[in-house]
Amino acid sequence: PLVHTPGLGARFSYATDELAILKKNPLPAGLHVSAVFKNSLFASIGVEAGDMLYEFNGYRIDAYGDAQVPWSNDRTILHDSVARIKKDAPVTIVIYRDGAKK
Repeated sequence: PLVHTPGLGARFSYATDELAILKKNPLPAGLHVSAVFKNSLFASIGVEAGDMLYEFNGYRIDAYGDAQVPWSNDRTILHDSVARIKKDAPVTIVIYRDGAKK
């Protein structure tokens, strides 16, 4: 059987506080969005390459894409949080672009 894993439709790269400062975004830095794929979830909501992801469904995302979540004693990667989304469930994100919260 084929298992479908949800995706956001972006490529990410680790960020640094220096990059956040350069982009006038808050510290500590969030995860850097390095590319957004056509016809993806992120593209449909206006996320752009160069944005920084700071929060996913209420969980703070760090510069490496990790978050402290209630279902794990360890920090977990963004992909694990995305994989836990139920079909048609609302998703909230916090993105910063050039110092502006989106």
